[in-house]
Amino acid sequence: PRCFLRMMKQPRKDGEASPTFVLRKNKAPVELTKSLSLDPFFKDESESVAAASNQEYKIQSIVHHIGTLADSGHYTADALRDDPKGSGKSKAWVSFDDTTVERLSEADVLEDKPRRKTAYMMLYTLAP
Repeated sequence: PRCFLRMMKQPRKDGEASPTFVLRKNKAPVELTKSLSLDPFFKDESESVAAASNQEYKIQSIVHHIGTLADSGHYTADALRDDPKGSGKSKAWVSFDDTTVERLSEADVLEDKPRRKTAYMMLYTLAP
């Protein structure tokens, strides 16, 4: 595929014996990588080993869910955009939070623990 959406942080039921059904958010930090390969998930039909495609995917955006419960909260997004201050080929990370838009470093996006804890969905595209 040219792109794929990786969804993390699936909600879980709060307690097996609970009479009410409350979805709690998984708050574990997510490992955010600049690139990844799907090769380990593909098998050659005639062999039991993974078929190597050498296709690398690059992260383009991350959706964050901020809140305790899975059915309420606030969403923000970080996206890799064309850099208006750079040459035509340079990219910059931008954070979107309602009416606030700010530029971030790659380390702020991929390595910041609070951001890793709220990461909910990541969009990856096939590298050229």
